[in-house]
Amino acid sequence: IGSNGNNLILRANGGTRMILTHTGNVGIATTSPQATLQVSGSFIVSTSAQNTTPTLYVGTNGNIGIGTASPAQKLSVAGVMGRFGNIW
Repeated sequence: IGSNGNNLILRANGGTRMILTHTGNVGIATTSPQATLQVSGSFIVSTSAQNTTPTLYVGTNGNIGIGTASPAQKLSVAGVMGRFGNIW
């Protein structure tokens, strides 16, 4: 843990892993986040720590998986989908 001016920085193995800027932006695997939360690389959102199937997965190739960690298309959904209203 360190600081750079007004920023809080978490380092590991000689590199910056996470930064909290003085403006409130958080960057994971990036040193200059341009949004409230910016992640460089793939990430998983899960409903529990023990869940082996992610609720939401975003890959580095831009593919998004809902209920799958290996989306083959821009949007892959594992399970039953429902819709409400019109799809345009």
